[in-house]
Amino acid sequence: MNPYSKSILPIVLMLSGIVGCQDPEIPVVSTANPNSQYYSRLGFASTSDTLCALIEAYAAKITWKENGSLDSSITERVIGYFFDSSYELAYGGTLTYNGSNVPDVVDSTVYMLDTTAVVINGSQNYFNVSGSGSIPSFADTVSSPTGNTYISSPIAGDTVNRTGFTITWNGVSADTAHVVLMGHASNGNSVMFEKTIPNNGSFTITSTDLNSFANGELYVGIARVNYKMKTLSNSKKSVVLIHSDHLALVHIQ
Repeated sequence: MNPYSKSILPIVLMLSGIVGCQDPEIPVVSTANPNSQYYSRLGFASTSDTLCALIEAYAAKITWKENGSLDSSITERVIGYFFDSSYELAYGGTLTYNGSNVPDVVDSTVYMLDTTAVVINGSQNYFNVSGSGSIPSFADTVSSPTGNTYISSPIAGDTVNRTGFTITWNGVSADTAHVVLMGHASNGNSVMFEKTIPNNGSFTITSTDLNSFANGELYVGIARVNYKMKTLSNSKKSVVLIHSDHLALVHIQ
């Protein structure tokens, strides 16, 4: 049985309470406070910049071990958000990804498309926004990382020690990387550790990083991220990202 159907990690992906996702995925950005969250999580912009549009496409693979065998699921998704001057979610008109329409699925302000067409092969990906009201029209292209992200250690089903462990992955062809750990505290609440890191293929998790996690199931994830930020005609910023993610379900003790 796919462990994610048990909702063992009720993580809200990207939408910060607006929409929940059934499967745990790497929260590269959050709209909880859009003008600060994306700086702290990705670290590629100045806090003097004002965010107007945030669009991302990603392919995420999740692996787990059950009855002695590895299993996996893959999610490919495009998500878009637009913000007015008060950082409230706003309607941005029509959004397309590589020519496919991305529908506005929540109150005409959150755009989401589940697809099998997210391109993770180093090629260009095309995003187009028609604009509406205070949201200007714009288009952008971002090249994807080359090849799917793959964590080689630890692998799904492994047991990691809370004194610390090293994550290794295929750290090639991406602007940056993002590491995330997701599990539970001793009181049952969800706990997450995340950090933007160099995409060099290795990162060491310390005992301090694991202090808040109880023994048991732990998701270890890496996202390889390419992005582009530019100034729009309203002098605010757009950020477009494409990332390839891998999460492995392990155990911590």
